[in-house]
Amino acid sequence: PAPPPAPLPSRRNGAAMEEGNDTIEDMLSASGYDEEVLNASMDAERDVLGTTQTARSSIDDFSLANAIQGLNQAMLLLSIERRSAYEYAVRSNARVVELETPKERFLRHANYDFWSAAQCLAFYWQKRREIYGEDRYCLPLAISGNGPSALSTSAVDKIKSGFFTICRTPDQFNRAV
Repeated sequence: PAPPPAPLPSRRNGAAMEEGNDTIEDMLSASGYDEEVLNASMDAERDVLGTTQTARSSIDDFSLANAIQGLNQAMLLLSIERRSAYEYAVRSNARVVELETPKERFLRHANYDFWSAAQCLAFYWQKRREIYGEDRYCLPLAISGNGPSALSTSAVDKIKSGFFTICRTPDQFNRAV
């Protein structure tokens, strides 16, 4: 398998890199994200339960690296049919896959059982292909209008219309719902 793409400069991984910024900007542009949207998404993703701790605080870097390696190996052991949507998405738009389905999140959900995490990740991309179709499922789930999106124009319009709204009172985990 190909090595993972280089991390983006963000508040998550420190100051922006001096070399390679053009490549990062190209990747952002190609994936349909702009830096402001990306940083806001990363801030929101830091901890889905609403605390100030990062998700990585629950496991050391070495164990996380081993779990990710195990997940990668488990993905290869899944049947072609099970992993085809994921593999196609990685080949088509690896940046969207990395940003919208971080392996760390699937591992945390599966309590670091990399086999279960691999099955969940493959299932997610199968369902995404089923819902958005072959031609759109590898695009970002973006409503900004600054590039292509897996969401249809009517779905984006519905979301922007206020049909869906964020409640003023957070849920039990202090999340805006």
